Amino acid sequence: HPFDSDQDLQLSYSVLAKVQQDGIIPCGYDLLEEEWPEDGYPVVESVKVARKQVDITLLFEIWFRRAALWVQGLHSMSTILY
Repeated sequence: HPFDSDQDLQLSYSVLAKVQQDGIIPCGYDLLEEEWPEDGYPVVESVKVARKQVDITLLFEIWFRRAALWVQGLHSMSTILY
């Protein structure tokens, strides 16, 4: 883990649990409704695979919850580390 101590690691778990419990979605990660394009949540993302672009379908019902959890963890960890 990236923390200097087990105490910091435990703090990160506590912070993440509180962020999830309170339903906090940090801004700046394109997960807040006001950060979406005019037509709503982006359902397709284009990623480069080898030399070509591939469109990946991002169904809201599946990916939003996962993306939100990832962002909550990343933001919480970054806040503690920096």
